[in-house]
Amino acid sequence: KQLRLDAHRLGVDLRGVTEKAEIIDLLQGALTGNAVQTGSSKQPADMSVSELRAEAARLGLDTRGCLERSDFVHLIEEDACAEGGSCRAEVQSQD
Repeated sequence: KQLRLDAHRLGVDLRGVTEKAEIIDLLQGALTGNAVQTGSSKQPADMSVSELRAEAARLGLDTRGCLERSDFVHLIEEDACAEGGSCRAEVQSQD
């Protein structure tokens, strides 16, 4: 409960964040000024499913239809690209 109060005081959005470790990471990022767009230092491809769910909720994304981890990763990366963030181009070879 104290962590959530500290987050509120620092202006850290915890919507969708359920894990204590995630809250601590967000607070540390806010205190050190290292907070990034995703609210975490991890790239979506490196996040756990619970982190991906929390990030999607924080971004206000509609996760209906996301059944697998890759669906969440794609949704978050697509949102970052649409918002002018880094776009991960996927090159597929034609055989």
